[in-house]
Amino acid sequence: KKNIIIWGGGRDGLSAMGQIQKIFPTQKIFIFTDKEAPPELIAGLQGQGCVEFIYGNHIVENLSSTDVVIKSPGISLYRDDIQNAVKKGVRFLSTTNLWFAEIGDKNIIAVTGTKGKSTTASIIYHCLKNIGVSVEICGNIGKPLLNYLDKHHNTDLYIVELSSYQTADIAYTPKIGILVNLFPEHIDWHKSLDNYYKDKLRLFNPGHHHHTILNYKDNVTRELTAGWNGIRFFEKDDGIHSRANEIYYGNKNLGRINNVHLQGEHNRSNICAALTGIEAAGYDPIKCCDYLDNFVGLPHRQEVLGIRDGVLFVDDSISTTPETAMAAIDRFWGPPITILLGGFDRKQNYEALTKFLCLKQLHMVITLPNYGYRIAALRRKEIDRIGTGPELIEAVDLPSAVKAAHRYTPPGGIVLL
Repeated sequence: KKNIIIWGGGRDGLSAMGQIQKIFPTQKIFIFTDKEAPPELIAGLQGQGCVEFIYGNHIVENLSSTDVVIKSPGISLYRDDIQNAVKKGVRFLSTTNLWFAEIGDKNIIAVTGTKGKSTTASIIYHCLKNIGVSVEICGNIGKPLLNYLDKHHNTDLYIVELSSYQTADIAYTPKIGILVNLFPEHIDWHKSLDNYYKDKLRLFNPGHHHHTILNYKDNVTRELTAGWNGIRFFEKDDGIHSRANEIYYGNKNLGRINNVHLQGEHNRSNICAALTGIEAAGYDPIKCCDYLDNFVGLPHRQEVLGIRDGVLFVDDSISTTPETAMAAIDRFWGPPITILLGGFDRKQNYEALTKFLCLKQLHMVITLPNYGYRIAALRRKEIDRIGTGPELIEAVDLPSAVKAAHRYTPPGGIVLL
């Protein structure tokens, strides 16, 4: 009998609507969308019960008169209209918390972190599935969490990737939680770097019958969790860690990483995180190493697209931090590299990246809106300081940037998006 609003007409919101309608088929549900919903979406839902769409400025008008808002992750909790509604007693829920409330926390490995969480979760899923575990992967990767409510009786283990948007109001602690790393990111959503880090760490409750798995080599993580007890570390000499291109458990060599999809220091760290989580769940990490060779990488993560006119093209467009851009350059270092940088401005500091580009003497940097001009200005400043740096093209859009990269990268070189 509550006045229910689902805020967001994407896959999470529609999944929530479907589950509510299974239980309360006559319940009136309002769906908020920032823009007018596409006609095909409206038409497709008209026959599915009492659904009404509200969008634009009408959202604020209706917020204060509702009881419960099920909010999609992409809508920031820190918005003024949400904060004002909370003060008036409106209850905001997430599909993540609704799912945890139904499933419990026992059979879950939750993975979060700034970068590498999708790959880490996928490695865990891949290895456990190959050794015969009934496992599902969901959350920020795969299908929405609420799609799995009907399956939980037949699933041994859920591998759940959670973004900072999903952990910001998390009310449950999974039995096993993995934090891959922490870099500055998503400050536009969280309003400050401090909020971003705090919201990531809300997933964990160390020392309370939960496995908290952290990256020993990540200085930010170690600093922020210095007072925590009962931590299990990966990338530490007495645990599962990497040396050069090999994985070790203590002094035991578990083997060399030959899979082209798992090359680079960052991917070896992801493997260590995954194997540590697998062991915490009660499975043999050494046995799981046998299946790393046939793991297939995820799209847009240092994905080798192919060769055109002697130039290798690599799609790393999921890379949205300076740190991941530098990791990609390190992985492919050797041939002349042209890198395309730009996109949505996440209010990050690009000074270290720019110094890295000049120090490495890349072949060329091609910048794009919206923040490319910042990279260009920093590059000019750094060249004035040290006297050397890569060539620069300031492109106006992606097609012109790709054409320029194709034209100016010599055969045998690499274009890194």
